Amino acid sequence: MKYKLGDILKMSWGYDQTNVDFFEVTKLVGKTMIEIRKVANKIVRGAGEPQEFVVPVPGEYLTWDPEFAKPLRKKPNAEGRVKIYSWGAGAYPWNGKPAYKTGAMWGH
Repeated sequence: MKYKLGDILKMSWGYDQTNVDFFEVTKLVGKTMIEIRKVANKIVRGAGEPQEFVVPVPGEYLTWDPEFAKPLRKKPNAEGRVKIYSWGAGAYPWNGKPAYKTGAMWGH
């Protein structure tokens, strides 16, 4: 398996705006599955601007969101992607660089 505890996955999505979600690997389940939790992100550049850049905050789980209050068990595909929602390309290993997203006041 490509993943280890603490690895971060990133998912970008949106229509007419770009949103970013980060997930942390919190458990390895057997040889093919992982357990992940959605984590908060923090702005590192461009706060309040049309373009913001964010990084994950490992360990700061978004338990207030009912959809992500509990860990998700997922099976990565051969390329390492993890399907989070029924739509979209899924999450993949984060490259460690700040991720672009549309600023909060500039999207829909």
